[in-house]
Order: sequence, then structure tokens, then C-alpha cells
Amino acid sequence: MTLLAFQLALAELSTSLEACERVVADPAAALASYDLTPVERRRLESAARQHGMRVNVSLYRYNRITTLVTVLPGTIHLLGARARAVVDEFWAGRAPDRNMRRESEHFAACVLRMIGEGRLEVPYLRETVEFELARYQVAVAPAGPLLAAVDEAAARWPEGPLALHPLARVAAFTHDPLPLLAHLAWKHPPPYDDVAEGEFYLLLDYRTGGLEQRPLDLSTGRMLHAGSGIDAGAPGAARLLAEGILVRTQPAEVAHASR
Repeated sequence: MTLLAFQLALAELSTSLEACERVVADPAAALASYDLTPVERRRLESAARQHGMRVNVSLYRYNRITTLVTVLPGTIHLLGARARAVVDEFWAGRAPDRNMRRESEHFAACVLRMIGEGRLEVPYLRETVEFELARYQVAVAPAGPLLAAVDEAAARWPEGPLALHPLARVAAFTHDPLPLLAHLAWKHPPPYDDVAEGEFYLLLDYRTGGLEQRPLDLSTGRMLHAGSGIDAGAPGAARLLAEGILVRTQPAEVAHASR
């Protein structure tokens, strides 16, 4: 089993400068948890001292951060100088995931958890994380199967419960999203004095294959933000159903009966 242990130890060194430094400082202690032969231990000690290992770590970090910057650019921008520490903590607690969606979702959850714990107090951060994640999720959703499911539900349950179209999302903001997102797109440093505070909602609509964003009035935003269980008699519900933003879904009693 030493070959596997050697590979695991080498992988740790290739992804962490701190691990390399621990091996250089105290090889016996740093490698004690791995079942290694004396030859394997010496090779790892030598590798930890190699400049090339630092290059490997840099490449690893670059490749992994690219996913987060691609999916959550505004989030990384707002974190600013804090980004390194937040990313390091996230990586220390989780191995890389080649699935971009899962990696981004887990990082977003990490950031939101740190906000909830009071460890990250960054203006605009929570709403930006939630918006960017929702935007990515709706953009990569399987459009074909979801559109087919919407058509089937409309035919089978024409009076079924109303829900937001599965290729749409509603993002909630505590700051006016239009100027806020413009600042983030241009990578302007916060704070943004021209961004009003309040309760705002933005519809992210991917039903036609391209992302469309538009602000919603307060009552519509609150209604659609619920996602499901929307009252068919609510003001504006009939119009949204006709527009296809709201869709019919399977009644709960049908779902229970099929189990």
C-alpha cells in the first residue's frame, strides 16, 4: 500500500506550499500519517525542496481559481484582498471538483457560511454571491428536458399548482441591482455611492436559450422569489402564466400517490 501513500503525499505537496514547508522543516512529523518506505520518504523530502514543486502549486492554484473567477467574478472582486484567505480555507476543507457547477456551489456555500458567522462583512457580497450562482445555475440547466417537462405538465395538469419556470430564477437584492452589477462588471472598487439601498428583485430568464435580465416590481418579485406554491389568484399571476414565466406543475397529491 506504500505506492498509494506515496502518491497521496506527493499530491498534497503538489497542491500546498504549506505542506512543502512542513516537510522541509520536519519531514518525520509532516509525513508521519503516510505509510512510506525509507526511499519514498527521501524522495518526498527532496521533492518538497524542488523549485518545480512551487511551480506545480502555482499551476494548481491557477487552474482551480479559474473556475471561481469564471462563475463568480463579482464575488471574487468584492472579496478583494480577502480572497486569498477565503479561497485557501475553502481548498483546505475540500478536494477539487472537476465539475464546475459543484465546485462553484460549494465555494458559494462556504462564502455564505462565513458571512452568516460574521467572519465576512463585505458590502454587497451576499446578494452578489446568490445572484451569480443563480445566474450560472440557470444558464447550465438542461433546457431540452426541462422544456419538455413544462409542456407535459401543462397538458396533464392544466389547473396544477403554479411555479416559476425551471429556466428562470429570481435574485433578491438589498441594493439596486442595475448600477451594482454595472460597477462589478467594470471592476470598480467599492463602495458605490450611487447604488440605492432597499428591496429589489431581478428576473433571470433563460427560456429562449440566452440569458435575459430584467428588474421586477416589488410585489411581483416577492411572489416569484418564492419559486413554488404561488397563489393563482395573486395579482399578476394570470399575466405571468400567459407569458410563460409561471408554469403549471404536478399536484402534490399526485406526487404522493405515485410513491
